[in-house]
Amino acid sequence: MQITLETVRETLRKALGWESYVARFISKTIEARDTPTVCITKEGVLRFNPDFLEEHVKTQEDLFSVVFHELLHPMFNHFIYRCGDLENIATDSIINAVISKLYCEQSDGGKFFAKLYTATGLTGLLRPNSNLRETRFEGLYGNLYYCGPKITTGDVIQTLRILADTVPAGITLIGSHSGEGNIPADIAEKIASELKDNISKQYRKNAGSNNNLADLFIEILKSKFTLRKQILERYVSNTVKSKFKSFVGNDAERVSPVLTSGCRLRRAAVLLSCGVYPVRYYIPKSSLKPKSGIVVYLDVSGSFQDCLPDIVGVLMTIKDKLGKVYAFSNVVKEIPFTDLVKGKTSSTGGTDFDCIALSILENRYEHSIVITDGYANLKDDLAEKLRVFNPRILTIMFDGKMSCSEFQPFGDVVQLDDIKEVVGQ
Repeated sequence: MQITLETVRETLRKALGWESYVARFISKTIEARDTPTVCITKEGVLRFNPDFLEEHVKTQEDLFSVVFHELLHPMFNHFIYRCGDLENIATDSIINAVISKLYCEQSDGGKFFAKLYTATGLTGLLRPNSNLRETRFEGLYGNLYYCGPKITTGDVIQTLRILADTVPAGITLIGSHSGEGNIPADIAEKIASELKDNISKQYRKNAGSNNNLADLFIEILKSKFTLRKQILERYVSNTVKSKFKSFVGNDAERVSPVLTSGCRLRRAAVLLSCGVYPVRYYIPKSSLKPKSGIVVYLDVSGSFQDCLPDIVGVLMTIKDKLGKVYAFSNVVKEIPFTDLVKGKTSSTGGTDFDCIALSILENRYEHSIVITDGYANLKDDLAEKLRVFNPRILTIMFDGKMSCSEFQPFGDVVQLDDIKEVVGQ
């Protein structure tokens, strides 16, 4: 296929989004027969060997695999390790697994790597669907493509140093392995930030992917963040955690200086019988829950199925505090939590927030969680009635939209990905 700046950018935009910074970073394409495969310079120039691409790159998925592989070299701190053959194979095996498993659709399951490398021996680590059963590489390959203990890039390198005595001659490694593609830190941070936001969507689409591989990828990307970025991320996480805990209620007991409804009477009675006046009364956590529990409204229109595992995971952490769970599109329908876990929901088509407002007002729900993509409206008269009733509503957004002006007056608006991180999902 013909390789131009337009085809490269179009391929990356199709995979990462049409506003992709990664796609814009590629500034030029140049044929270069002195380059064995491909190389991306720190200025964003893609140099490629036309003979290599003519032989091996036949589809847009192949092009994505080879270009994205080279973009990930600096993301994986590739050049901080001793640049020996084993180290290069180790880091390339991680990169190829990330592309094949986490970007399965964009790479057509890593077919480019399957065509380039044999399925047995050391090269089997560099491709999907290898035949490494009952070989010394079986455990390492399983960690990359299936499941196993959490691993780091350093773990893969150290393991491979033990398992492989020598590296066979003639193994083709993609991209530059000498350091000239080590892009500036500020650009690397922007690329890493975009990929970190993108990877959670990819993982949801590829439900069978290796969770450890996704965690490894995210940790590698975070290593490219500057100290300022890391501090900002920790601040955001702590702020989201504080908002979430404040809404659902703290599990710790609270105290009151006076005897009120809900206080523990047994301890107070013992102290009083001994002639000691209690200086504080303890309120058990069960007395702190909203009377009706926290009611959940889940938007079942659009792409919510992609986010359902994360939504269920978050709700499971507060299951003991939940009241009724409703699915909504343009009507509200109560669903058992067990049905939600199994994905048994249905939409009536269209979406509006009017049905939520009516349900809250009719049932006098004081605490609600609305989980939505945000693409809906609320009539002005219902918005005014909500303002009079003044319920507490925590709005959790998924699928990319950052705000929800309809429910913002009644509580915090947070992202599902942020909530997922702070509750440990």
